[in-house]
Amino acid sequence: MSSLLGPFGGGTDPADLLASLTAISSSVTNLGTTTIRGVPVTGFRGEYRPGEGGRPGPALGACGLSIVATQLPEPATKDNKPAGWVIAPPFGFVTVTTVGGGEDELLPAKRPVMQVDCWSTRPGSNKPPWERANRLAEHISAATRDRHRVPRPLAISSRGVVYPSASVQRAALMTRPGRIWDDAGDMARYQFDLQLQWITLAEMLG
Repeated sequence: MSSLLGPFGGGTDPADLLASLTAISSSVTNLGTTTIRGVPVTGFRGEYRPGEGGRPGPALGACGLSIVATQLPEPATKDNKPAGWVIAPPFGFVTVTTVGGGEDELLPAKRPVMQVDCWSTRPGSNKPPWERANRLAEHISAATRDRHRVPRPLAISSRGVVYPSASVQRAALMTRPGRIWDDAGDMARYQFDLQLQWITLAEMLG
C-alpha cells in the first residue's frame, strides 16, 4: 500500500486517503492502535487491484459520461439542476493542461508534462468533498502502474476527424496529489503533475 499512498508529507490529507481507500478497496482491516514517538496511531490495511472488482473499481467515467476535458464544465445545468458529472459516479471531473515537457532527440517520442486537476462538489452542501476528489487522483495514480494496459494502441478522433493511432509507453506522476483551495467554498480540488511518453504508431512503422 505504500506505493499507492506515497509520502504523507506530499500534501495529501491522511483522512482523505483513508476515506478514498475505503471506497476503492475490496476490504479494509483495522490493524489496531500503537504509539509512535508519543503520538497515538491507528493502522489500516486495504487491498486495491486496479481494473478488478471492488467498489467502485469501475473505471472512471463508468456512468457513460466523459469526465476528462481541458476545461471544467459548469456544475449545474441551465435550469439549475446538478450536472451529470456532479451526481453520477465517480462524482467528479478531471481537467488536464500541458505545462511542459518535450520530445526525444533521436526517437519520435513525445514526453509532455500535464497538470491534472481532479474536481468534486456535493449539491446542497458547502463542505467540499475532498475524499471524492482525492479518490479520482488515486485512481489515476494507480492506473500509471498498470503495466498491462498502459502500452495499448489508442484510437484518436475528435469531432468526426480520425487521427493516427498512438500508444502511451509510460505514465508517471511527477508530484503527489495535493489539495488546492479555490474561491468556491463547496468545490474540492486535488492537483498533480503527470508525465506521459507516447508515440504515433504510423511514425514507428514508417
